[in-house]
Amino acid sequence: MASRRPPAAPAVRVAVLRFDNQTGNSEFDRFADQITDSVVADLTDAGAGRYGVIGTPPFCASRGTVAICSPSPHPWGVAYVVLGQIQKTPSGVQVLAHLIRVPEQTHLRVARMEVNTEDPSRAQSGLAQRIVADYLPAWPPRAP
Repeated sequence: MASRRPPAAPAVRVAVLRFDNQTGNSEFDRFADQITDSVVADLTDAGAGRYGVIGTPPFCASRGTVAICSPSPHPWGVAYVVLGQIQKTPSGVQVLAHLIRVPEQTHLRVARMEVNTEDPSRAQSGLAQRIVADYLPAWPPRAP
């Protein structure tokens, strides 16, 4: 009986950090978690196995920016990080999603979009799809 090998892990891995609610309004905390989860799901679907996605990675256990992460996500084999922010604007709230190449700490893309503040949780899936679509010109990522 031939043994089956598990499929090889993708050569490139991207971590999606929790989106950081920088609005000062705790009502957006849940939205931040929901948009994070939606981006993880949509990147995973769009990748179709070409790259691995790590959602809310083990090296980032709490809310906030990259500063709360361990100094080097390299032990996890992460080549790219998605860093998200939810910010106040004069007209309401916007979401920013930065695609960063880890070794050089360089930005490849920044997706920016306005949020309907009347019901932000209903917008999460559409926002995640738009973020992933905005990243597609930079995909599939290649190992640095």
